Amino acid sequence: MADPASNWRALRAAVPKSVRLLAVSKGQPRAAVEALLAAGCREFGESKVQEAQDKGWVRLKAEKPDLILHMVGHLQRNKARDAVELFDCIHSVDSVALAQKLAIEAQAQKKKLSVLLQFRISGKESQSGYSSEAELEQAVQELRKLEQIHAPYFKLEGLMGIASRERPREDFKRLRALAKSFSLPALSMGMSGDWKIALEEGSNMLRIGTAIFEDPGSDS
Repeated sequence: MADPASNWRALRAAVPKSVRLLAVSKGQPRAAVEALLAAGCREFGESKVQEAQDKGWVRLKAEKPDLILHMVGHLQRNKARDAVELFDCIHSVDSVALAQKLAIEAQAQKKKLSVLLQFRISGKESQSGYSSEAELEQAVQELRKLEQIHAPYFKLEGLMGIASRERPREDFKRLRALAKSFSLPALSMGMSGDWKIALEEGSNMLRIGTAIFEDPGSDS
């Protein structure tokens, strides 16, 4: 029988305190989330706005002010308003248009929102995110303008990427180099199957689902 709380404690002990450990709870029942909350977990990831709403995260966050919720799945622009209400950090920004909507909503709701730009380090067409470094650089420049316009509610924190199974280390190295070139501090990379390599390559945000919940479909 799965024991998410024990799995999370073991991972938290193995991961440096300077690294943020996100329990990706997509597809998990409310009881599993509450077990992790009782164990002390305060950072969670969800991949769908509707599912996050159904789980009652707004109420949970009201009850636990130190709880931080991350959006790690693809986000549609028409969900921007709800996403800003629910989430503290969006890892999957893949267009300036989406960033603009999020920035406007963050200011309207007076909600501080951190965002990361997703870069397609694996090269897989099925994944979201920027596919060229030139496009990514342009997006960074545009989001920095949005930071100034919508300060202090909108902040570009870093980059997110999903590595290929064939060459995770090379993919992570590339993302780290890009983040460094833009002076972006947050590096969201590493899931259940490759988190140790991601740590070695400089990740400071891990997105872990399967290794905690023992559900093969949990990772982002």
